[in-house]
Amino acid sequence: MTAPARRAADYAEAFVRGPAHLGRGAGGVGIYTTEDADTARQYAGNGGVVVRAVPLAGARLVGVEELLARRAQELATLTEREQRSLRVLTEDPGRLAAALGYDAVRYPDGTVLVVNRTALAVEEP
Repeated sequence: MTAPARRAADYAEAFVRGPAHLGRGAGGVGIYTTEDADTARQYAGNGGVVVRAVPLAGARLVGVEELLARRAQELATLTEREQRSLRVLTEDPGRLAAALGYDAVRYPDGTVLVVNRTALAVEEP
């Protein structure tokens, strides 16, 4: 295996057995995944590794629209001061989902932001 391929294999192994490393992207803090195999292969690139994973039975997934609607409903019950103090938590969909007990957030484009890696069944790399 070449060095970049070895690093990709190491990342895949770390994803399955190592400490969770959450990314920070436009959708919030979490592990960015996709439901589309072609998109996954594009992100992996040459020498990359695609790790197959599916949510376990009972995993709690929420659509981003539903999550944001719930946020708005919950914030509407708070004072302006309380809302300001919770802004950091509630503006990040990943953090908000985790705080509300969800395992992942599903986006309309097929992206799934996983905030609880233990809610996944992962294929051996």
